[in-house]
Amino acid sequence: GRIERPSENFAFRADRRDSKESLMEFMMEPENDDARTYSSTEPEIFGTTPIADLFPNTTILFADIAGFTAWSSSREPAHVFILLETLFREFDKIAKRRRVYKIETIGDCYVAVTGLP
Repeated sequence: GRIERPSENFAFRADRRDSKESLMEFMMEPENDDARTYSSTEPEIFGTTPIADLFPNTTILFADIAGFTAWSSSREPAHVFILLETLFREFDKIAKRRRVYKIETIGDCYVAVTGLP
């Protein structure tokens, strides 16, 4: 079968709930200690008190393919893989040109950030 171009079949959406959860998970991982500081005067969350720094020119992107689960459930795994590889390769090219840092891909979600020191 023919693999259709993603732009013809999918819409992208931002999901605030997922982005907040993923960012919290990132901040709480021990290897990300440089991304947070602690203060004994603030209420404790999870046994520590993360204090957020303000970076007003920062954007975090969570690009999720709407309808992907339903679409992929009726396709061969190889077709799903090729579609995601093609799409994410193009995202990577755009990110490199725009100096955006790709954090990771989670299933069909592309996570990136820009504007951090």
